[in-house]
Amino acid sequence: MNTRMHYIAAADMIREGTEGQDRELVAEYFSRFFANDNYRFDRSRFMEGCGIKETVLLGGRVHREVTKTKRTAYGV
Repeated sequence: MNTRMHYIAAADMIREGTEGQDRELVAEYFSRFFANDNYRFDRSRFMEGCGIKETVLLGGRVHREVTKTKRTAYGV
């Protein structure tokens, strides 16, 4: 089972090593993997740590915006 330390390291690598749609795609794949591995995984925190701001719109659609962030994954 992965731990908070693994989520932080993965989010840091994704944020620093990818840009634009590549970042969204990689973050999405990792978030699915982590969610299947650990039922306590917080997807929205992980995406924020990856530098992706998600907003749920009316009707349930999700709007994603790639941001430039400092190291803030999981409040560290």
